[in-house]
Amino acid sequence: MLDPFTHDIDEFYIKKTDGYLVVPFENFTEQGPEDFCIDYFPEKDAHLPLLCFPPNDDDLTNQLIYTMYPVGMLVSIPFLLVTFLVYALIPELRNLHGKSLMCHVSSLLMAYTFLAVVQLGGTSLNDATCIASAIDKYL
Repeated sequence: MLDPFTHDIDEFYIKKTDGYLVVPFENFTEQGPEDFCIDYFPEKDAHLPLLCFPPNDDDLTNQLIYTMYPVGMLVSIPFLLVTFLVYALIPELRNLHGKSLMCHVSSLLMAYTFLAVVQLGGTSLNDATCIASAIDKYL
């Protein structure tokens, strides 16, 4: 919100010709009508503009995170599978602790697989895949 009553630097005016908001103390920055709205503030008894923030650079960071997490899970899957197979094939390891570990590893294996598919597939997945993934993660 630009509030010239509180901060002198928030001085503004709106051009009548094209409706652009001009902020003189910001190097005469112009904001198009799609980038702000005017609202009445009763405590100030004035109509003041509310500016929309431009998209930030976090989109690249988010894209990197949403790519690296599933890649990390996909890298883990073969190792989880090998761990499961070792415990399944060696009889000495099939005691109570080994079976418990096998259950845990198989659970992680399924969860990582479905989660990586959903995160990499995004909105291009069909409904059946999303439902199967949700059921897998829930159970």
